[in-house]
Amino acid sequence: MIGAEEYLAPHELGSLGLGGCGRNVFISRRAVIANPAKLFLGSHIRIDAYCSIIGREPVRLGDNCHVGSSVSISASAPVQIGSYSGIASGARLFTADDDYSGSYLTGPTVPPESTGVKTAAIEIGSFCVVGANAVLLPGTIMEEGAVVGALSLANGRFEGWAIYGGVPAKRLKERTKGALRLVEQLGN
Repeated sequence: MIGAEEYLAPHELGSLGLGGCGRNVFISRRAVIANPAKLFLGSHIRIDAYCSIIGREPVRLGDNCHVGSSVSISASAPVQIGSYSGIASGARLFTADDDYSGSYLTGPTVPPESTGVKTAAIEIGSFCVVGANAVLLPGTIMEEGAVVGALSLANGRFEGWAIYGGVPAKRLKERTKGALRLVEQLGN
């Protein structure tokens, strides 16, 4: 059972100025949301302690999503997370990445025209899981039911209902679609 004092009360959620907020939403008092007007939450959401959701572009979470402790979501481009998906503790979602080839300067203290930053949206479908301490790079697309395992580095498109892992993440095995039956049984 989660303690009420750990999460913002409904009236506090209302005062954040979120772009959208469903019902039964729990955001830890220790989470950092730098641009709340760009955060759109479905219903039955939980965002745990020490998460940071920063950036100038929209971040959208479908219904029944969980964002574990110490997750970072950097939204220099849009981030979409489908319903019934989870982002495990320590995962990092980056929509922008420096060019480390030596052809450009890096970091936020140099003029943008001197950098070769790649910026691209991240799309996570419904019924997906991003494992603990996994990293998703700009442009990563996880189709419905895809899983990227713990400590993995994801870059590119990941086909649905399969489990991926490693650095870089590679397809490991198929995943069953039993979750779909469970949602049907719940009537959602």
